[in-house]
Amino acid sequence: MQDVFLKVWDRRESLGTVRSLEDYLFRMAKNRMTDLLRRNKTGMKVIHNLQQKDLPLDSPTESAVAYREYHRLAREAITQLPERRREVFLLSTDGGLSLDEIAATLGISRSAVKKHLGLATTQVKAYLRQHAEWTAGMLALIFLSR
Repeated sequence: MQDVFLKVWDRRESLGTVRSLEDYLFRMAKNRMTDLLRRNKTGMKVIHNLQQKDLPLDSPTESAVAYREYHRLAREAITQLPERRREVFLLSTDGGLSLDEIAATLGISRSAVKKHLGLATTQVKAYLRQHAEWTAGMLALIFLSR
């Protein structure tokens, strides 16, 4: 709910055009819940796939250190993205905004957002594969666990 109210606060100037605040809040909460469920479902698939591969389990300390290092590499990859692409990527991953919300926030078309997001994801994955030698499934864990 806090995420929804923060979005409402950020968009308070445009609330004058909303016909029904109740419907608007309900739709925002529903969309946020759908996004969270979708991310959780994807994360569970990745974990299930990793368990199926019978990967060796490290100690919690080793895992924490490895995770911090991969997270640092991911952030490094993100900083190397072109400005607009990075902005779209962060609004999606960190901000949890939908394509339409990002388009409205940045004043660009939905298709441009989709293109930027696809290119950013490809570029970040490629960087991590090159520098961290992780599979695509492991990369998803980095972004889903934040």
